[in-house]
Amino acid sequence: MVTSVGLLAFALPQSQLFASSPGVQPGTQPDGSTTLASGHTITPAGVQTNLWNLPMNSVLSPNGKRLLVANAGAYDPQMLDVVDTATHKVLQSLPYRSPSSVSFGLAYSPNGTRAFASDGSTDTIHTFVVSGSGGVPPGAGDAIPGLPQPSGDIAVGPGNGSVYPYGIAVTPDDGGNADHDDQGRESSHRHGVRAQGQHALRRGYQ
Repeated sequence: MVTSVGLLAFALPQSQLFASSPGVQPGTQPDGSTTLASGHTITPAGVQTNLWNLPMNSVLSPNGKRLLVANAGAYDPQMLDVVDTATHKVLQSLPYRSPSSVSFGLAYSPNGTRAFASDGSTDTIHTFVVSGSGGVPPGAGDAIPGLPQPSGDIAVGPGNGSVYPYGIAVTPDDGGNADHDDQGRESSHRHGVRAQGQHALRRGYQ
């Protein structure tokens, strides 16, 4: 005896295929879950912190008290956020309006006195001193410790995005050297820059 099994395939509109329930809009829901544009629902494992548009990268400060976040979305401005890891609140938001940006790379110096963020649009590394870290004499900016105070930019290219510094890593000796990966238009390279001062010490190595 032979039994045949038939399969019936049919297509549903994407809105019906993924929608969790009629009338549910993408975004955070009253129960704390988040509905995605596809209709899927995700539930965070911990506490959510609302940031700026498209957080692309984050780095924890050496003392674990601050989280530095690069929001590199398509909207202007892009934003560098500082989150208090104890309260999960955003303590500081530094805007970067076009043509400036915060592309991806973030780093702290090992002693926590300095911070860095890459700017692919203008071929620069944004540098900061961290308030309350001992990097500079205490001042008005130290009212809330752990906040990056802009201390100038380091040019690593002509400023037209052709070099496009991306990832950043700081040497472990606190000597003020930051290595960055270039994702330029012609080729990818790694270079070293001197954090003190407004210049790039270009060590071209693959």
